[in-house]
Parts: sequence; C-alpha cells; structure tokens
Amino acid sequence: MSGEVFRFKPAALRRARNWRLEDGVLSLSSDGGEDWSLPLDHVTGLALIDTTIRRTRMRRLDLKVGSVTRRIGINIDMDAPPDDPDLGAHLALMQAIAAHLAAGRPALPVTLGETGRTRLALFVIGVLSVLFAIGITAASMITGLSGDRLAGASVPVILLFVFGIAIGGNNLPWKGEPALPVSLLPAILEHMARRD
Repeated sequence: MSGEVFRFKPAALRRARNWRLEDGVLSLSSDGGEDWSLPLDHVTGLALIDTTIRRTRMRRLDLKVGSVTRRIGINIDMDAPPDDPDLGAHLALMQAIAAHLAAGRPALPVTLGETGRTRLALFVIGVLSVLFAIGITAASMITGLSGDRLAGASVPVILLFVFGIAIGGNNLPWKGEPALPVSLLPAILEHMARRD
C-alpha cells in the first residue's frame, strides 16, 4: 500500500511539508528526509485547537504519546478562499487521522482547546488583565481624575476587564478541559470543512 500523502505549507513563510499516512503510521518529511514517524496506535490523547487572531486562523491537531506531543498545524489568512490547497490538505490529513483512530479506538479522548502550559499561560494573562483593570480604576479614583476623563477611560478599562474574565474563565487550571471521544471527531471536522 502506498498510503496517502498530504502536502501543505503550515504557514505563509514556511516551506511545504509532506505528511504520509500509511498502514496506521503517520510520518512527516521535509526536503531533507523523514523528520519523524508515529504509529497512530501509540497515540494516548488528542487536542483540537481552532483559534482566530487578527484575521489569521490557527488550526491544530495535537497527537500525544506519553510526554511527547506531535503538532499538525496550519496558520492561514481568514481571507484565503475555501478551496485553498493548503487548508484543504491540512483538513484532509486531520480527517484521515480522525477516521483511523475512530475506527480502532473510538473512546480515545480529544481535548477541545489549549492544554498544559499554554492553558495556564492564558489563565495568567486573564488574571493579570483583571488586576490591571482594577488597578487602573482604583488609581484613577485615588488621584481624583475628573469625570470626563474617567468616562473616557472607562471603555478601554471595561474591555480589559471583560477580556480578562473571558480568557481567565475559559482556562481555569483546576477545571477539567472539555473533551469528547475521538468517534465524534470526524463529524466535527466535516462541520469545520463546510464552515470554511
């Protein structure tokens, strides 16, 4: 069996990379040869991340094997056409991995969103944003800032506070990360493909 080959650029300024899924083994190669290979039967967990920041979509499927995480990601402009070959190849690769894992181990957990240290960093950013908003408000009241200036500064401070609550609240380190079985991942990826 020759396997399936998926070729895409993970970001605008990066070279295209070749991903091969053959007989349940995923391998990544660049121009100089094979970078790594991973039997999908060894995967102990997955994470699906789909984030948009400043008109750039960051989509990633993390494959976890013990303490090692293999990331299959793409950063692409939101204005990219729906039939963009890089976006299509990336999504097709994620769908092929999901189908393989769903067929063999349907209960394998898939975490939705960031995990580990990234999740903790987002929580800290949220807490700091809330603290800065409270500090700015307290400092402006203590210094006797005029009503007009206080009203003008209130909108950015309120936005900073709301941002902090949203980011921190969605990444509470003591709260379990939202997860679902890999058997549902093919349907989620199909929905993402239609949405693009």
